[in-house]
Amino acid sequence: CHNLASLAGSPSTVVGGFNCAGSNRLTTLAGAPRDVGGDFNCSYSRNLTSLAGAPRRVGGGFRAEYCSLTDLAGAPAYVGKKFDCSYNKINSLAGLLHSTVGAFDISGNPVSGSKDPEDLKILRIIHKSMSMAESLVSKLIDADHG
Repeated sequence: CHNLASLAGSPSTVVGGFNCAGSNRLTTLAGAPRDVGGDFNCSYSRNLTSLAGAPRRVGGGFRAEYCSLTDLAGAPAYVGKKFDCSYNKINSLAGLLHSTVGAFDISGNPVSGSKDPEDLKILRIIHKSMSMAESLVSKLIDADHG
């Protein structure tokens, strides 16, 4: 898939994973599946500057590390596991304000050391969301074993 220039024609739903990593001609995620049951991987797509068109729901992890993203607008609304957007050029976390993620990695981005009140607010919301999800999972596991 290293020569993909477009995701047009992709199915709207994928039960397993979807991998378009290393697609250096890819500049947008327009045409990507809307719902991915497993992992979605668009990492190492050096010309990818936006998450616009990304799946709305990813049951597994969402990987977009080592691209050229400058913000997170268009990020999935739900990522069941880790949302990894490390080593990009991300300056703002605003695109994650309405997202639920299992874990989050922004290392290697200008925003990772941000003291911007809006970015800190978003990080607190994400942390609270992750803590609530972890608590719910613990309760479900306890109920299953009880």
